[in-house]
Amino acid sequence: MTPLHGPGSGDRSAKWYIGMPLVVMLVVTIASGVVVAVLAATGMGTDSQNAVIGIVFSLGLVLGGLALRSTLSPAVQQAITARRVPWVPAVAIGLGMGLLFRIGAGIISQIGEAIDPSLCEKAKEATDIVPPEQWQRVLLAISLVVLAPVGEELLFRGLMFRGFGKVWPLLPAALTAGVLFGLAHPQYYATWSLLISICAMGVVQCLLYRRWGYPTVVAAHLMFNLIPAVLILAGYDSSDVTCATDAVVTPLLHLLV
Repeated sequence: MTPLHGPGSGDRSAKWYIGMPLVVMLVVTIASGVVVAVLAATGMGTDSQNAVIGIVFSLGLVLGGLALRSTLSPAVQQAITARRVPWVPAVAIGLGMGLLFRIGAGIISQIGEAIDPSLCEKAKEATDIVPPEQWQRVLLAISLVVLAPVGEELLFRGLMFRGFGKVWPLLPAALTAGVLFGLAHPQYYATWSLLISICAMGVVQCLLYRRWGYPTVVAAHLMFNLIPAVLILAGYDSSDVTCATDAVVTPLLHLLV
């Protein structure tokens, strides 16, 4: 099995692996804000802006992660995105885990809403992002299913988790990187059940990455986002339902990671 920290030659320090992904996220966030301002100045509507920014932000994470990876030695680059089993089981395990993550998120959401009924409306507000036009939905789906899994897994598992693994044992490294992954989604701060779900997913994704490799965690993230992406493409609108009557479909949209 490839060591978590990769080969020593041409490698970077733990601080670099932990800090540079945060720098990428900060730069991409600022750049996205600039793009929003430019689009708003052209008179583009809010839904169209959100669709474009979703692509810009997710693509920025992918490009930023690849740029960081490119500064490493070829051996370390290969270790970061390596698979540790053949392609078929690597992808199959990831898809299966993504489905389990989605089911688990729904269960946690339901438990949270049983404890605090106001969480349902808060969750609907946090995920009320389905745009009216089909082209906008397509851009959002591409961001969710293709760009977000590739970019976020590269930054948080391939780089950041690797940095924590240089200085801490596996479980503390996975816990820290996983929680930071959850905290990188501030849209869920007001809804503790959603935040718990995404942090838990982040921790398990680190363990999957350690055991099965990068393609597996990308496949898991893809499957996790695929279900709400399909609903988005189909035009599902959470404003058309109420928390009291939609106990099955709404949790599927609760986490658009």
